[in-house]
Amino acid sequence: MPMQIQYQVIALVLLIGLLIFGFLVPEQIQKRKKAKEIDSIVSGDRVVTKHGICGTVQSVEQGLFVIACEPDGTRLQIAQWGIRGKQ
Repeated sequence: MPMQIQYQVIALVLLIGLLIFGFLVPEQIQKRKKAKEIDSIVSGDRVVTKHGICGTVQSVEQGLFVIACEPDGTRLQIAQWGIRGKQ
């Protein structure tokens, strides 16, 4: 194999490596950080759902959150994946 082709193959491998570490690794770190934040939610925390509903967590059971919304205290049962984060 000529040297020029070898350099092109090496450059391609390096480029793919940079893409993996430049895009995929930070995304995985962000997902883990978000999951840790959702797992740390306890009763009394104020949360926002992915659809913009704000409320206070009343209870946490098996991946479900029961939140009370203001002003009338309407209670909603939200799946864990439906929570955007703490307020």
